[in-house]
Amino acid sequence: MIPLSGSVEQITSVSSAYGTFFRSGREKAGEGNSYTVDHSAFVYLLDDQGRLMRVLDHDVQAEQISELLHKLL
Repeated sequence: MIPLSGSVEQITSVSSAYGTFFRSGREKAGEGNSYTVDHSAFVYLLDDQGRLMRVLDHDVQAEQISELLHKLL
């Protein structure tokens, strides 16, 4: 699994390409530099060329991912 990171512009570009959503929320009261981030929560399965193969719900089980990977490989 490779998490997405980068500048706001880079993340916005990737977010648009995959139809995702994110925005920075408010600072948490009394927690210094803490803040929230609202975002979509999907697992994106890409091939080795970066092409989208499947979009999975955030609560997908490991066994389901394993079965799917065996089918795709």
